Amino acid sequence: MLKVDAQSIDQLDLKCFPVLFPFGNDGEYSDRLVPLIPSEFIKSRLLLMNPTFRTNIQYLFFLLHDSNIRALKAGIYHKLNTKKSSEKLTSLECLELLKNEELEGNLTTIFARLRNTSQYWLGPRSDIETMITWYGPVTFFLTLSPARYNWDRLESYLKQVNSTTAD
Repeated sequence: MLKVDAQSIDQLDLKCFPVLFPFGNDGEYSDRLVPLIPSEFIKSRLLLMNPTFRTNIQYLFFLLHDSNIRALKAGIYHKLNTKKSSEKLTSLECLELLKNEELEGNLTTIFARLRNTSQYWLGPRSDIETMITWYGPVTFFLTLSPARYNWDRLESYLKQVNSTTAD
């Protein structure tokens, strides 16, 4: 039977995608001179000149799943640390809070960091409602300006209409 250890989980991207990582290095948790946070690693992979990472659908879904799991962990961590601010909750205390329905009352705040959930959009929605309350209804103003120096037809038209247009 194979043993699963922390190193094999840290190198999951290297082992699941040998086509993308043919030499088995430079994965998300590989050692680097300058450490990268996960969002920086994902951005660096997707913005490479070589499109192999951003065109591999399975790898994109792997990155999305990894990002969602990190967001859920952060939400759980935040919820457990704000419930009892003086010290950390133990698993027994957490189970007791769940049995007494003290923790479940606002458990949906765990999803506040997970994109495209209703809890995630509560923050931006309340920001917009506050802006409407303070500043009034929303107006939309758009200014479009063509690159008149690079558009020959516009330049010739402006010269015909305005005799003061400089060459």
